[in-house]
Amino acid sequence: SLLINWKGPDLTTYGELVLEGTFRVHRAKNERTLFLFDRMLLITKRRGEHYVYKTHIS
Repeated sequence: SLLINWKGPDLTTYGELVLEGTFRVHRAKNERTLFLFDRMLLITKRRGEHYVYKTHIS
């Protein structure tokens, strides 16, 4: 899987992927890659070819 440390259900349960982008989050040293689904915002950190789960808002 390209997503590391995600313990939740399959991401398809949150609907379609609406938007993906890389942002610098306030007070975070590094950029975060955000994935916006119909029913959830997934916040990750890029590590090589993978993304490490940081948090989500559903």
